[in-house]
Parts: sequence; C-alpha cells; structure tokens
Amino acid sequence: MATDTISLKKALNTIVQGLENPNNHYMIGATYFEHISPENLGLDKHYMAVVYLHQEATWNVELSENNLVFEVLLNRDNPDRKYRIRIPLSEIWSIQESSGTTFTDTDRLFYNADVFKKMLTPK
Repeated sequence: MATDTISLKKALNTIVQGLENPNNHYMIGATYFEHISPENLGLDKHYMAVVYLHQEATWNVELSENNLVFEVLLNRDNPDRKYRIRIPLSEIWSIQESSGTTFTDTDRLFYNADVFKKMLTPK
C-alpha cells in the first residue's frame, strides 16, 4: 500500500522550485539510479540509492513524465566532478526536505511503501 504525504509529482516540483533557495536541502530515496554521463553510457546502476540535492550540489534538473535527470556531486573527495544521473520516477520511494543537512521522518514530503518493499525483496 502506498503512503503518499503529497503526490510524487508535487514533491518533485517542490524540489525543482526549492533548489533556488540555498536554505533548502533534499534527499531522494530510490531503488536505483543510473549514471548517464557520456563515459558511462547509462550502463552503471547504483542500487538502494539515497541522493542528496542542494543548490551547491545539484544542477540542470530535468523532470519528465518518467524520469528525474540531473547533475550532482556524488563523491565528496572529488567536489569538481559532476555526475549526470537518471532516477526513474517509478523507483522513488522517499523524498525529504529539510532546512539543514539532517533529515528525519517528519521532513518527508513523499513516501511509497510499495516501492520501498520492492527494493528489499530479492529477485
């Protein structure tokens, strides 16, 4: 059973608009994300993905009918390296918004228990 705090699209639009404000921090939980940088050719998937989004760590956000695509810093040891990634909307199980870098369940904008359970179920 899905437990939506607000709809997924509304939560994603909140991120897209909210990234304009440096006080806003976001965390997306997804079953996986894919690297789509030219050198990876979309073949590199990272499972049980949790991705941090902030104005200083996220660029070129594109929200389509099926995917969220953006550039993001994934390696704190290499802050000059931006990775272009794609998260299928059907794989997102959680979106959180915070005014700092600490997130709790009360910061949750969206949660889908069915997608979360799918991530934990062996294939």
